[in-house]
Amino acid sequence: LGFFGDLSMWDAAKPVESTRSPSSPGEGAKGSKGFAEKRKSPDGNLYTKEEFLGFFGDLSMWDAAKPVESTRSPSSPGEGAKGSKGAMWDAAQPPPMTDKDVKTLLSTLKGKANDVMWIELGGLVKPYKPKFSDYKEDESLYLSQLLLENEREVQLRRALLFEGFVQDVAKKVKFTKNKAKALAVLKESKKGAQSSRGVHGGVKMGDTHAQNCFDKMAEMESKLAGDWGCFYHSYSIAALLYEINAAAARMLLRFNSDYCSLPRLICKGFAKIPDGPSLLKYFGELSKHGKHDHDSKYREVAICGSTALATPDPEATPKDIFISGYSCSDVDFTEKLKSLISTLGVEDSRIKPVVKEIISLCAKYNLSTSSFGGSHGSSHTGHLLQIFIARDLIDTIAYPALPFGHHDASRHPLSAALKKTSPIHGQARINVNPLVFTRPRKVRMYLYSADKSFHDGRVKFQEALVGILKREALGTKAGKEKALHNIFDGRVPDFIQVE
Repeated sequence: LGFFGDLSMWDAAKPVESTRSPSSPGEGAKGSKGFAEKRKSPDGNLYTKEEFLGFFGDLSMWDAAKPVESTRSPSSPGEGAKGSKGAMWDAAQPPPMTDKDVKTLLSTLKGKANDVMWIELGGLVKPYKPKFSDYKEDESLYLSQLLLENEREVQLRRALLFEGFVQDVAKKVKFTKNKAKALAVLKESKKGAQSSRGVHGGVKMGDTHAQNCFDKMAEMESKLAGDWGCFYHSYSIAALLYEINAAAARMLLRFNSDYCSLPRLICKGFAKIPDGPSLLKYFGELSKHGKHDHDSKYREVAICGSTALATPDPEATPKDIFISGYSCSDVDFTEKLKSLISTLGVEDSRIKPVVKEIISLCAKYNLSTSSFGGSHGSSHTGHLLQIFIARDLIDTIAYPALPFGHHDASRHPLSAALKKTSPIHGQARINVNPLVFTRPRKVRMYLYSADKSFHDGRVKFQEALVGILKREALGTKAGKEKALHNIFDGRVPDFIQVE
C-alpha cells in the first residue's frame, strides 16, 4: 500500500507460503543472527525475498540472484550492505537524501498533485498524475533527486514507483506538462546522432586515441539527441587560456571543469552582446565597414563551431583538423594570458612567476605552450570541444554562419536546420556567455584532446591549476570577490554567491 498507493497489485499477486514467523520476513542467512537474507537484484541493490516479490512480481529473479550474506538490519527496501553501492550507483551522484530532505521534497510535490505530467520512458509517452501518501518515519521512500520542473533529466538511485510499474534506477525519465514537447523530444531522439544523419559509416581515424575520442563523441551525440543540438569548436594555442578560465570558474561559478574547458570567462563584452541575435546584429554593423568575425569585440564574446564531425566544413572539418587543432595567428596570446591572470587578482609583482609556474605545469602534462614562451610539447596540439545546447535555446545562443561569420540565411533558423534527417553541415557562430555556458541545464560540454597524455591527465592538471590560482588569488572570500568584480566589470549578478 505504501509503495503502490492501493491494494490492486496485492490482490493480483500470487501468495507465497512462508515457514517463518511474521516478525522475521524472508529467509535468515547463515550467521545473520536472525536478519533476513538479501540477494542482489539487477539494479545493483540488495533485497529480501519478500522485497523481490514486491518489486518484481515473482521470485524468478530471486532464484537467479546469487545469495549475499547480510549482517545488517534492513532499514529500507533497496539498501544494501555497507559499501555495496551497486553498478547503477555513480560515485559522482549526490549522496542519498536525509529524512528531512524527503519530507521537504514530498511537501513540495504535494502542491503539484493536480498537475498532469507527461513522461517519456522507454520509447513511450504516457500521462501520469502524481499521488503521494503522507510521509512517515518508517516508510521506505528514499529519493536522491526528483525534479519535475524545466524538463530536466531525472536519475533516481532508488526505484521510483509509478502506479503500476517500477522504474529502474538506471533509466532516465523526462517530465513535462507539455505533451507536444515530450513527443517532439522522443521524435528527435529517434533520429539518432546529429553527425550520422544521412551518412553511411562512422568517422574513421588513423590514430587509435583519436578514433576512441570520435567514437565517444558519436556516442554522446546519440544519447543527447532528443534534447540537445551539437556543435564542435576546434582550437590549439588558446588551450591554456581556456583551461585557466575553467579552473577559475570552478572556484567562482561552481563550474565542473573535470569534463571540459571554458572558452570565455571575462564578461565585460557580454553586457552589450549577451546572446545570438545581438551577436548577429553586431556582425551586421561590422560588415557595413568591411569587417568580419576577427574583430576584437566580436571575438570577446563568440567562437566558431561546426555542426557535424565529418561532413565538409569550409574552414575546419573536425575530423580533419583534430590532430593539429585550429587557431588564428593575429592574436597576442602572451598578453592575453597576463591580462587574464591579472583579472583574477594576481598581484602585478607575481604575474611573471605565476605565468612561469603555469607554463612549467603545462610541460609536465604535455600541453603545448610555444605561443606563450614555453615548450611545443607534442605534435598533437589539437583540442575539440563538444558543445551541446538545449534545443529551445539554440537560436538564442547561436546563428548559422558562413566563413568569417557571415549569416547563412539558407540554414536559418539554426534550430530547424539541426533537426534534418539528411546530412547536417555548415558552421555556426556561438555566443559563449559564461552565465549560460556554466549552467549544465542550458549547455553541456565535453573536451577531447588529440594528445593522449594530456587527455588522460587533464583532471589532475586542472587540480594543480586550481591549486595555483587558489594560492595566488582565489583562496579567500575577499580574493574571490575581487576576481568576480573584475570579471563582471563591477556588475556581479545578485545570484552569484561567494563561499
